[in-house]
Amino acid sequence: MNSEKISGVQLASLMFMIVISTALLLIPGITAEKAAESAWLSVLIALAVGIVNLMLIYYLGKRFPKLTLPEYAEILLGKTLGKVLTFCYVLFFLIISITVLREFTDFLNMNLMPETPPYVFQTGLMIVAAYAVVKGIEVIVRVNQFILPLFILSLAILLALAVRDMDLSNLQPFLDKGVLSVVDASLVPIAWFGQIVILVFLFPKVNQAEDILKNGIFGIIAAGILLTFITVATLTVFGPEYTGDMYFAFLYLAKYIKFITIQRLEFLVIFIWVSGIVVKVAVMYYLETMTLVRMFSLQSKKYVLLGLALLNIILPNLLFESPVDVGHFLKNIWPFIGLTFELLIPGLLLLLTVIKKKKVGRTIEKTTEKTPF
Repeated sequence: MNSEKISGVQLASLMFMIVISTALLLIPGITAEKAAESAWLSVLIALAVGIVNLMLIYYLGKRFPKLTLPEYAEILLGKTLGKVLTFCYVLFFLIISITVLREFTDFLNMNLMPETPPYVFQTGLMIVAAYAVVKGIEVIVRVNQFILPLFILSLAILLALAVRDMDLSNLQPFLDKGVLSVVDASLVPIAWFGQIVILVFLFPKVNQAEDILKNGIFGIIAAGILLTFITVATLTVFGPEYTGDMYFAFLYLAKYIKFITIQRLEFLVIFIWVSGIVVKVAVMYYLETMTLVRMFSLQSKKYVLLGLALLNIILPNLLFESPVDVGHFLKNIWPFIGLTFELLIPGLLLLLTVIKKKKVGRTIEKTTEKTPF
């Protein structure tokens, strides 16, 4: 059995990176389009729901401390339905990874190498991610810990330099479009925060499960506060109308900032974006691979790795023809997919554990199978 272990702090750091790495460029524009100058409030609503989501996932995991979702889904739903649900989660993680890969490609094509074919970027990233998956989740979280301080420092520098150009009057009038517009705008960041659902697959790997909730809440609050500041900075510099029209709004903020004679500080955003993307794709690729290996009781994961790599390289370009398609998906489709797998399904599984408490308890005691993750 794979005996990899990670700490509660490492898991919280990973959840922070999973949320913030892609949200920082896209969320300000998406929320501003719907909630205008009150977009920052949508992020705070998402933060609050994210904490509730973490608590739900945590208490579900506490009832099955040595099992992952693929295992206790079969206990709660039966073998067939459990495997169907597990496969749906593989597709869910695949959707995340191919969307992120398309965002990654669009970012590099639009800002660095417009003539380079998308497959070049995607293949290169998947090679790095495959190497990380082979090395295991411990290596991935350690790489994340190395990147994280540099990631936060780069963001802090950019936000600090943006202060001189902020105009707080751009945050008025408060709730001009109404409360419902803010709630509607919050659905996308709520689905983004909900990606902490990776915890249901990694719970048994944490050394001390009692540290998960405390450290996890800290990680989510940190991501939420940082994303709120990023949204406020973008709104106050450009105004809600221009922010809502921008695809990579925070990148344009970095391009706009000047520090004495230093301009074009977007290289910091490029570093932040690429490093975060590598970690996020590696985690999703790891979960896709190891879940399929467990489902089909495979002795080797090399063919699964290869097959998933090909899907992650081919599908982003087949499903999304342009950044406009990605934006439409994130605004109108992703929230429903995300909330289903991040809130609804874990909530129903937790409810089932309460209803079947005695029966589930006896089943767990008899279960000798351990997670292969």
